[in-house]
This record gives sequence, C-alpha cells and structure tokens, in this order.
Amino acid sequence: MMDHIIHWVRVDPSELGRTKLPGDEPMNSMAVPMMLLSLVQQLTEERDQDLVEKYRETSHWCVQKILQHIQQVPEKTCNLLSTLFRRISTN
Repeated sequence: MMDHIIHWVRVDPSELGRTKLPGDEPMNSMAVPMMLLSLVQQLTEERDQDLVEKYRETSHWCVQKILQHIQQVPEKTCNLLSTLFRRISTN
C-alpha cells in the first residue's frame, strides 16, 4: 500500500479520482510531502534497517519539497528541520 501512496504523491495522482480540468495548473502543496514524511517515519520507526533504507530516498524527497515552501526561515525552524533531517538520514 505504501508503494501506491508514494506513486500517487510523486508520479500520478489521477487514480485518486480528482478530475483534471482544462487550465488546471500543477499544485506544489507543502501538506502532501509533510503527510508522506509522517507516514514514512511511522512506518520505519523501530524497524529493521532494510525498511529504513527502502524509504530513505522518499524521506529526502519529502524534506526537499517541504524546504521549497520555506522562504524566511527563523532560527528555531531551521534547527528543527536540521534535527529532523539528521534523524531521517541516520535511521
């Protein structure tokens, strides 16, 4: 199921039922990568290293997409994201 979710988020959301109307512009929502990152984190918590490795690239993709939305990063936010990224990278 997780592979399907990743496909819908990163490749093709058409199977989710939202009809693409003429003139629709692609969206770059921050909520979607945040939710996917949360799912990956919950799925890989206290799991074997193989599962962590399987979703490592997806985690990095999510963090990069989230960072695209941050224009003025206060120090606390920067520190929080750095900690999160380190945690994902070391798992």
